[in-house]
Amino acid sequence: MSSESQNSKPNQVQAPAMIEQRSLVIFRLGEQVYAIPIDIIIQILEMVTITPIPQVNSVVEGAINVRGEAVPVINLREYLGLPRHELQVRTPIILTQINPPGWGDVRQKVGLIVDEVIDVMGTLDDHVTSLPKILPEALRNAPIVQGLVHTLYGMVIFLDLHQLFSPRRGQGVAVEADMPVLNGPIQALPKPAELNRLLVEVDG
Repeated sequence: MSSESQNSKPNQVQAPAMIEQRSLVIFRLGEQVYAIPIDIIIQILEMVTITPIPQVNSVVEGAINVRGEAVPVINLREYLGLPRHELQVRTPIILTQINPPGWGDVRQKVGLIVDEVIDVMGTLDDHVTSLPKILPEALRNAPIVQGLVHTLYGMVIFLDLHQLFSPRRGQGVAVEADMPVLNGPIQALPKPAELNRLLVEVDG
């Protein structure tokens, strides 16, 4: 047998790269739909008493008491440059825990006021389009926007809440993103068990 035959190796078939799946919570602000990863969410609360905090940025609605801990609450509508809406008894607050850049291992609990929590759904990483793929750097002035996600609700804005306290915040994201909005109201869908698990009261 020739040395060439001895050194030859059969063609190796490489296994396809694993595509990571992530779970997202889908919520609505006005007619636009947004998504955040479920792993930063602690609970989804119905509206509770919010204590105003004087002389802070207007996006901070105030603070709530969560089991004896004061937690700041952000009005996500105002943060993203949308008109404010009057808060209702059933207006949801998404209680999250984030790790802002530069804070080391410190994690901050933050409540987010949204119009409606719609769904929990899974998506693959290749269904997420990052902004650098579609926009030049000069136009990427909202670090809170991580990308766009293809979902059954259409293309939704994927938010990176770890950038919530970034100096370059998200004002005007809803306008600047120039995203298509939903045509008509969102149909009510049965809430999955994962979403029902998050829909608990503060004292629950």
